[in-house]
Amino acid sequence: MTLLFNSLTAATSGCDLLGCLMIGFITAVVGGTFRDVLLFSRQPFWFQEYEYVIFTIISSLAVFFYWGKLKPNEIIKTKEGGEGSFLQWADAVSLGAFSVAGAMNGLRAGDNILLSLMCGLITCTGGGIM
Repeated sequence: MTLLFNSLTAATSGCDLLGCLMIGFITAVVGGTFRDVLLFSRQPFWFQEYEYVIFTIISSLAVFFYWGKLKPNEIIKTKEGGEGSFLQWADAVSLGAFSVAGAMNGLRAGDNILLSLMCGLITCTGGGIM
């Protein structure tokens, strides 16, 4: 969901389609890529799990082309053009899911609890920070 917010910010700030796609892609994969580097993984996860790239492209395209056409309803889009309450909740849930997935990758790699917690933190926040 954070990739949607960042793609939305790029689109409403005047970025073209390529800029919106780049911002969405960076947000979606950088956290997991940092985690994989920290764990000394073979390759970044999205080299093998290409569905992340496809989802990122589709989501960024949808935001770029359809956000301006959505009517404000306070659930998805506010009157000011910002994110509604549903998107805020969905973002919080997805960040929680990404942090759990990152921590589980650390545990599966055989790392200690502290490093696994760092993997979860990096996975859920790395893209947004970048």
